[in-house]
Amino acid sequence: MRRYLLDSGIVSDWIDRRHSVDQRVAEALWRGDRIGIGTPVIGELWGGVEFSSTSERNRASLARAVSRVTRWVFGEQAAREYGRLYADLRRRGRIIP
Repeated sequence: MRRYLLDSGIVSDWIDRRHSVDQRVAEALWRGDRIGIGTPVIGELWGGVEFSSTSERNRASLARAVSRVTRWVFGEQAAREYGRLYADLRRRGRIIP
């Protein structure tokens, strides 16, 4: 079993059925892989929904999509690990955008 953590751009492509992302997500779920979204990404997506001109329709689409995948919480331990990786990559000249 593999685990996939989706970012906001890929989730948007999945919801809007762009670039065959919906097919790849369906195949992964069928194989028993875990597809997840981190809580910071969920926040970004809800911000986009609230800012959109079709927020009512987009709310329903996002709620449906989020209900189908694992929601991975970005807690204190994850924040510390992110900080460690961020600093390590920065020392190497590879800054995380």
